[in-house]
Amino acid sequence: MKYFKQRFVVFIICALFLVALTPASGITSEQPIVFLDLSWDSIQLHNRIAGYIVENGYGEKTDYLFSETVPGMLGLERGDIHVYMDGWVDNTPEWWREVQERKTVVNLGSNYYPAPQGWYVPTYVIKGDPERGIEPMAPDLEYMEDLGKYWELFRDPEEPDKGRFTNAPLGWKISSINRDKIESLGLKEFFSVFEPGSGTALKTQAISSYKKGKPILFYYWEPTALMGSYDFIRLKQRIPYKDELWTEDNGYNCDFPAPVIIKVLNREFAENNQWIVDFLKKYKTTLPINNAILSTMAEQEMSTEDAAIWFLKNYRDTWHKWIPEDRQDVLEKVEKALSEE
Repeated sequence: MKYFKQRFVVFIICALFLVALTPASGITSEQPIVFLDLSWDSIQLHNRIAGYIVENGYGEKTDYLFSETVPGMLGLERGDIHVYMDGWVDNTPEWWREVQERKTVVNLGSNYYPAPQGWYVPTYVIKGDPERGIEPMAPDLEYMEDLGKYWELFRDPEEPDKGRFTNAPLGWKISSINRDKIESLGLKEFFSVFEPGSGTALKTQAISSYKKGKPILFYYWEPTALMGSYDFIRLKQRIPYKDELWTEDNGYNCDFPAPVIIKVLNREFAENNQWIVDFLKKYKTTLPINNAILSTMAEQEMSTEDAAIWFLKNYRDTWHKWIPEDRQDVLEKVEKALSEE
């Protein structure tokens, strides 16, 4: 109960902070453009890449507001937050349908595709790892529906009569989706659900199990440094993804979507700032580029700010295409700033 009270307090603080921010219609050169910072690396990285160009090329101030998913979505719709660079809108399907009907946000198209997500196990669980002396533990494990046969492999140390599924953190929408899937897949009697306190804690548990050669069943996604640095396999579901099944009423009883990750702006802000619409419409990366940046960021222990600069210096052919042809002054200013880093 104490844990849930703490999470509720965090939610309230985030919501109050969002209310305190200036609405989008009041944006001027004296007020910052607010990027939504959620707890995964790729969104924070793309925020810093775009933010560097906005600051140094367009001369606008920026800010990065850290939030849980739900208050972040509300803040974007209200206009307290202006830019959502790494939009996993398939993980908030009800919200996405509603805001499109209300026309409170603008979809500026793909950032990268595909973005696999789902339930993962270390590859050695299925295939073994001869170099580490690990024999296959579940050589025929391929589908999520078969996990009931292998619950003992993932035994929960706190509930030893069940296996443990390590979920996304409680504040992420996908966390509740995964709980619904546990039920719809008939796995509730076999698995307990454990929610770590943060994305960092989730990653740490996966790495710790991997280095020890232990089995772990957990939710994750790509692109991430974890998936770029270690060898995991995503389990499939026998029922392929279908829009009509990917709903709360149906328990999300189909395979995970591999969504197109999009860029989303508050509509009023977009209508008042055509220059950033022109820029972000062209902003596009790929899954391999993202995995490469995130792996380098982790291996070299870079901050997101340093990783953004590393990207801008090493992927000029990519980001030069984002600058509209009639704004080459922006490109020149960014290059000048990079030369001084």
